[in-house]
Order: sequence, then C-alpha cells, then structure tokens
Amino acid sequence: MDFQCVDKIWKIHMWVPLHFLHAAISPGVKVGGGVVQPALNEIDIQCLPDDLPAFIEVDLKDMELNDTLHVMDIPLPKGVEPVSKLKHENPSVVSVHVPKEIVIEEEAAVPVTEIIGEVPAEGEEAAAAAAEGEKGEKKEGAAEKKEPAAAAKKEPAAAEKKESGKKGKE
Repeated sequence: MDFQCVDKIWKIHMWVPLHFLHAAISPGVKVGGGVVQPALNEIDIQCLPDDLPAFIEVDLKDMELNDTLHVMDIPLPKGVEPVSKLKHENPSVVSVHVPKEIVIEEEAAVPVTEIIGEVPAEGEEAAAAAAEGEKGEKKEGAAEKKEPAAAAKKEPAAAEKKESGKKGKE
C-alpha cells in the first residue's frame, strides 16, 4: 500500500493511463497501411488533487505515416503537466509506421501420388487380430455358428469356379 498525505494546495505526482482515440481513421493507418505503435501506456503527471484526471485522451486522427507524438505534443487538461523529467526528455508516446514484412520462403511442392488400394499397416493388423481374438473368446458359440455359414458361402463360389472352368473347356 502507498499512503500519501494529500493536501489541496500541494501538487501530487501520479501515473495516469493514456487512451488512444481515432486510430482507425488516421490517414497513416487508413490510407498509408501503417500500424499504431504506442510507446507509453501511462504518463507521470503532476497536478493539484482537484485537477487529477482519470485518464488522458490522445487523439490520433491527424497522424500521418511515420509521424510520432511526444509527451509535450499531447494536450493535457487544465492544471495538469508532465513531471519535469518528462518535460526535459520529451519521449515519444505513440507512432504510426508501416509494419516490416516477414517473407516466408515456400517449400518446393512435393509430388502427390494417388493411392488406389489401401493396405493396413502392421500395427493396424495386430490391433485387428487382437480385437478378433477377444471377440472370439467372449462369443465362442456365436463364432461356431458363423463358420458353417461362411463355409456354405465359400462352397457356392467354388462350385461356380468349377462350372466356369468346364464352360471354358467346351
């Protein structure tokens, strides 16, 4: 906690946030393709307690490309002034610049091959076999019933092959 003794006749030092207005309509952003780059988000001011603002508005509507606003360029409310150090140094508060482009080299295109058939990988075959084995242990009776049906399905196919072989000889 910071306890300060405040008297109405003595100036106080406070950090006050900056609110940037009209950034989207500034010519440097809208026409020039620039980006607003704030250097400070708050400013150290001195004023009487009755004059202390909640925030300071910084209007950017007239900023062109490569313009910079400094502390002394910001219109401050009546009775408010930056601390003497900021007056002397006059640092930049906000600027509008074109962003640097990042060039990403494209990799050479890899030729695409078409896959006609799909062969399961070794891991997939093992997983399928394990799943079949578990099902077989749980439902042995059901598996036995399916096997004769499968054999019956194979027999007509074999019979058709024999008949086609006979037709080929005739």
